Amino acid sequence: MAYYIKSFQTYSEYAQWENSEDYLIPNVCLISDDHNIIYNDNKISPKNYLRFTAIEDSTISLTNNNSNSPNIEYSLNGTTDWTTWDYSEISLPSGTTVYMKGNNPDGFCKITSDGEMAYSNFVMTGKIESHGNIISLLYNDEFEGNLDIPNVACYMNVFGECTSLITPPELPSTGLTEYCYFMMFDGCTSLTTAPELPATKLKFYCYANMFCGTDVLPDCTNIDFTNEEVVQSGALIGLFANTKVTDVDLMDILPINSETGKYYLPVETLSEYCYAVMFYGCTSLTTAPELPATTLAEHCYSYMFEGCTSLTTAPSILPATTLAEYCYPGMFNGCSSLTTAPELPATTLANDCYEYMFNGCSSLNSITMLATDISASNCLSNWVDGVASTGTFIKNTNMLEETIGRGVSGIPEGWTVNNYE
Repeated sequence: MAYYIKSFQTYSEYAQWENSEDYLIPNVCLISDDHNIIYNDNKISPKNYLRFTAIEDSTISLTNNNSNSPNIEYSLNGTTDWTTWDYSEISLPSGTTVYMKGNNPDGFCKITSDGEMAYSNFVMTGKIESHGNIISLLYNDEFEGNLDIPNVACYMNVFGECTSLITPPELPSTGLTEYCYFMMFDGCTSLTTAPELPATKLKFYCYANMFCGTDVLPDCTNIDFTNEEVVQSGALIGLFANTKVTDVDLMDILPINSETGKYYLPVETLSEYCYAVMFYGCTSLTTAPELPATTLAEHCYSYMFEGCTSLTTAPSILPATTLAEYCYPGMFNGCSSLTTAPELPATTLANDCYEYMFNGCSSLNSITMLATDISASNCLSNWVDGVASTGTFIKNTNMLEETIGRGVSGIPEGWTVNNYE
């Protein structure tokens, strides 16, 4: 019997050759693009299973919450001896690879009958690289080519707090669901790269807090920030939350307004929550995108920049003159470096529209608000609590200072009041 090695760039090349008349069983095949090695005896078939490789002595286990018990099998170093995993700790000496597959066609995480999230997350020690297709956790040996995620929150928090994880697995799904990747890599502080995100049709909260607390950013290649359908889907909620996104990053990611030269979010008709907490906790961001939307919806900008402590430049104006309930609550909450608020031209306020909007903005000393009707419930509730002790408040000429009142839910104490010109 001949002994030899044959290499292929991709699995499809291997499959084409395997089905050809020239096929001879080699002892070893190497698939270059995913580092998969295929042997002719007692080794796994050439499938791109999810796998974890130990860069140093490591361990991996799984915890389940709210009685979630996914079906998972594993194989050490690719043998055909698949073992049903009881989720207990697997020791991975340096250089060891564990392959994983599962039969979970209803999703890796689920919603229980009483509406609670039942989810599982990996626990790791050491230093681990991940490769391969995470969909092998759902459809066992039949996962390749299946690009639909089956249920809401399918991979929620699956790698949460895995500080040993260096590289992510492949996420090839193009059929997404609500919350499908919610907090997926939350707290993965050693992560060095972000996975490709090929989907173009997005879902509510699908990427929210996905890379919270990491040094990587979402792959935004296939996210069209100019597309009304994308924005209205709610897919951008929490997209950059608690990441280290910078102004330079946004220059590359967002469209540029040809008139102003600034990056902006150009869609003008919004939907509920569409930009909520989008940049929450982004402490490296200094300049907010321009926001030209004129048709608002409830919670569309809720807490959008909360905790952006380095933010010095807000949008120059929030141009909508017809407001929606809860449209701007907490929008700049905790932006302690912000000195000038966006101009607020709306004359009639809506319920809770400005509540907590500038709460904790300790450097803020300039606000222009042109409202003449502030009768809506909680429209100014605690909106300037914690701003600078002195500053300038510019109001509509037709609005009396005493109607607005002084304090954390009106004109800040100690500020000068001028009429808008």
